[in-house]
Amino acid sequence: MKTTIDFATTDDLEALADLLAELFTLESDFRPERNKQLRGLRLILDNPQIGRLFVLRIDEEVAGMANALITVSTAEGRSVVLLARRVIPGLRNQTGTPSTTWLALIKAVAVTPSLSPSSRTASLVITA
Repeated sequence: MKTTIDFATTDDLEALADLLAELFTLESDFRPERNKQLRGLRLILDNPQIGRLFVLRIDEEVAGMANALITVSTAEGRSVVLLARRVIPGLRNQTGTPSTTWLALIKAVAVTPSLSPSSRTASLVITA
């Protein structure tokens, strides 16, 4: 099984919207509204200065996502990155990849200097 984490591309948007729909059906605070979710995903994808979308792939299939949004922390007095994890239910059991590893990998990709916002081809490979 090959597991990778990549920057999302336009080709991933439909699958990412599917993941959000699945997540929002589980949460009482949100409800799936595909057009809104696609609009939000496109906003992040097209504006890397406000955030980045990451895709978790298992054997080339989209299995999870995370977004890293750039905001300002008044506590820190500087820009910070907020990570929001979006993973399909049962993924951890299927891959053996605990959520702490998932977040560590996202952080590693997000802070790697060679992975600038204009770079869309970088990926991190994990063996499971």
